[in-house]
Amino acid sequence: MEGTPDIAAVCQRLAKGAPSRLSAEQIADRLGRPYNTMMSELSPFREGHKFDVNLLVPFMRLAGSTEPLHEMARAMGGVY
Repeated sequence: MEGTPDIAAVCQRLAKGAPSRLSAEQIADRLGRPYNTMMSELSPFREGHKFDVNLLVPFMRLAGSTEPLHEMARAMGGVY
């Protein structure tokens, strides 16, 4: 949908370079997800796999970033 940020892509970028310094493998493990599954769910090229929205807050805590919230707020005309 036009004007809608790709939050999964933002999360994938965070997983690969988390400010928390946890690796993507460590984040996946702590979320109880296999690494390959998590990265597939966050891929902007995989239509059938989607990241569980209930994991977004724990993901952001593990990654050490609220960037996905900033992107959502911006899309809604707000600020986080």
